[in-house]
Amino acid sequence: MLPFRLETAHDVALPVSCGDIDTVVDELLNRCGCREPPVDVFSIARGVGLSVLVDRGMVERGRRQIIGGAEVIFVRPEPRSERLQWTVAHELGESLFVSQSADSFDDEDGLSRAREDFANTFAARLLLPQSWLRNDFAQQPRDLWWFKRRYATASCELIVTRWLDLVETAIVSIFDQRRVTRRSWRQPRRPPPLLPGERHCLDQLWNERRPAVSVDDTIQVHGWPVDEAGWCRDILWTEPAMEEF
Repeated sequence: MLPFRLETAHDVALPVSCGDIDTVVDELLNRCGCREPPVDVFSIARGVGLSVLVDRGMVERGRRQIIGGAEVIFVRPEPRSERLQWTVAHELGESLFVSQSADSFDDEDGLSRAREDFANTFAARLLLPQSWLRNDFAQQPRDLWWFKRRYATASCELIVTRWLDLVETAIVSIFDQRRVTRRSWRQPRRPPPLLPGERHCLDQLWNERRPAVSVDDTIQVHGWPVDEAGWCRDILWTEPAMEEF
């Protein structure tokens, strides 16, 4: 667990809200002297007294271990730096959760689920802090490449996913090797099937491999190719022209 208790986390009640986590993130960034993006989570970990070591024999992405009375975060090597940043942020979130909330559960399963949910939300909001994200989105809406340059330690998928916290009626779709692998939004019901405007944007992406925009009477769609070596990935950001789909 963290070698200190964050002042703003003392009164955080369970279940933890995103606003609570944002407050904790802001204190953590201030404590570590991080005033603007990108957030280097390795520096944040060092700033709170945690060591991060690479273990080439690890199967899991990350783990925490007490060595000589001090907590150490171990991570496996990754081909992309954003994955390492996410892993360290996630483990830092788990450590913070244990520091603040470990005594709040009698049920081990409930504790495990709450810890994982907290760590995922914490990692996303640490790499893309809410106040910075909101201000930047107002200035540069839907400009993924601009955001990627500014928030270099966050993946493109994480960036557009965090945009959903600002535009609740939007849909994020991820395509790997031309197959949809994720389609999500913030509404309680399932998102609709792919719409004609989205298919049109996809056709542009797949034919030209450059950012595309498709607009019709019902939706506006922005698409980006985010390929890796030997792997085709595309991201769609869809917003309704009307109040609802």
